[in-house]
Amino acid sequence: MKVAVVGSRSVSDIHYDTLCRTLPIGVSTIISGGAKGADALAKRYAMENGLFYEEYLPDYEQYGRGAPMQRNREIVDRADYVIVMWDGQSRGASYVMKYCIDSGTPVRVLICHD
Repeated sequence: MKVAVVGSRSVSDIHYDTLCRTLPIGVSTIISGGAKGADALAKRYAMENGLFYEEYLPDYEQYGRGAPMQRNREIVDRADYVIVMWDGQSRGASYVMKYCIDSGTPVRVLICHD
């Protein structure tokens, strides 16, 4: 199962255990966007647990200012399940939640406040 982990850049290491407990059984691949915060925790989990890791960076040359949102859509489209680690403010994470609902992709939202 491919699981995308995305979210707010303000998410910190104190939320790592929550992510570990939330990932479903049967994960083979973690997909994320290479940013700090939630994306960094996703990469850490994949590396520590010997999982495949796919990282998708924004393509500013092709998509300009819309590159992060395009990248987020691509991540969701490649995933079987999405975990959003949200600080309650990030517009990008909020967009991913809505995109998951609109596309019918299963999503779980973790509210992550320090």
